[in-house]
Amino acid sequence: MAILIASIFGVGIGSNNQNIGLNTNANVSSNINYCTPVSENQWTSLGTSGPGPRSNDSMAYGSTSVGVIMFGGEVFSESNITYLNQTWQYFSGNWINLTGVNAPPAMIGASMQYDPSGGYILLFGGMNGTTYFNETWIFTGKTWSPINFTTHPSSRAFASMSYSPYLKAIIMFGGVGPNGYLNSTWEYKNGGWINITANSKNIPS
Repeated sequence: MAILIASIFGVGIGSNNQNIGLNTNANVSSNINYCTPVSENQWTSLGTSGPGPRSNDSMAYGSTSVGVIMFGGEVFSESNITYLNQTWQYFSGNWINLTGVNAPPAMIGASMQYDPSGGYILLFGGMNGTTYFNETWIFTGKTWSPINFTTHPSSRAFASMSYSPYLKAIIMFGGVGPNGYLNSTWEYKNGGWINITANSKNIPS
């Protein structure tokens, strides 16, 4: 089993017995991929070309047929910040640029998680400068599609998201919005969002 890491916000699981990491420091001019077997505590350079430097991107493991998907991020220069809406796939030891016309806005801090019941990656939220998003997108392996809901979480970025096999649902908690930090809990199940904050006990603050 492999673990793929991008920036400090992305993690995914690969298909062999290796940890695989991506140095995505947005302040340097090159990126470095690293790999090591799980049983060893040492990083080794892969030498695999891929995405350029970036930080605060989002990443999720799709499936054995999709691999790891990375989206967004930001690049710093001396005078400004450039937000990205690139989509990259890590599959079979290689990076593939899947960036297309139809994609979420350029952003950082989006929440991403694979939904095995639907066979797609769910993306919610993110931010771009002072703009926070409340859009829901799904990635089916090659393309992004926006999904519109009457009921959905408020705008936020950097929320925690995970799939619960017990609930057979994606759970999202917290994040930061235009008015500060959040502690609401949302469930994504059967193609829709449900606010379960009122049903949650011992909510983290």
